[in-house]
Amino acid sequence: MHASVSVVFVLALYLSEAFCQSRIVGGKDAGTFLGRHLAQLVISYEDADYVGLCTATVIAPRWLLTAAHCFSGPSGSTSAIPAATYAFVGETDATLRIDNTDIEPYWAKQIHVHKNFKPGTAGHRSDIAMVYLDRVIPPQQLATVVLDKNLPPFGSAVMAAGYGTLGKNAAKATILMKAPVLLKPFSVCVDREHPFFRKYLKLWSHLCAVSVGWPTRGSTDTCAGDSGGPLFKFDRDTRRIRQFGITSFGTSDCAEAGSVSWYTRVSTFIGDVHRNIRRNSTVWNSFTS
Repeated sequence: MHASVSVVFVLALYLSEAFCQSRIVGGKDAGTFLGRHLAQLVISYEDADYVGLCTATVIAPRWLLTAAHCFSGPSGSTSAIPAATYAFVGETDATLRIDNTDIEPYWAKQIHVHKNFKPGTAGHRSDIAMVYLDRVIPPQQLATVVLDKNLPPFGSAVMAAGYGTLGKNAAKATILMKAPVLLKPFSVCVDREHPFFRKYLKLWSHLCAVSVGWPTRGSTDTCAGDSGGPLFKFDRDTRRIRQFGITSFGTSDCAEAGSVSWYTRVSTFIGDVHRNIRRNSTVWNSFTS
């Protein structure tokens, strides 16, 4: 179904005034080193005038890791199968793709959404998905993240990265961005949420982080266009990106003072991910885009 979607049209739409997705707030250019580990996902649906943008990380030569809710359809509440999904791997500047036929996207051959994810439910439990690409990323381009079972100390600064615009009603950025956020204990974040919402949050599924300057000031955060992107630390000893979270959702405006952002806890799903790469897992709902 690749022919049904114009890559150039979608990218032009992304850069136009009519199409606005939020992104990293208070961040800066992520740079080419981090960019090689990430991909921008473009997700389109035949039955709706809708194109979704998400972020993903490279975890193997033909595999990307992202958020399951990226494939929940235009309404965000159904398990809609996209007409086409493709990824730009390691390309951090969207403007370079317009009318440039030398930049060929990777098409999604299969999409695997965790069976425990329920579209349209509060809390986005098990918000994790894997994308199997149509071809191998070349060795000279390949840079994979490390999925980390261990969390940094609570209160420490970690990094988030993603694509989109610079914030609510802000000018659009065209490059991959990163920003520091502060990792917080689950109990601290749950106490900030509405009592109705708390019952949907689970320690085994969720991590939380807050803006630098929290709770009196909001300066850095993730937003909708960052969905699927990593919460990570850079390991200076090994020079590897160590990912322990996937950007999932927030219940307040981006970078609002006192707000909390929620991430999928990667450590819970590492076994499922590795078994799926080996084609030895039954906990994923798979479909062809």
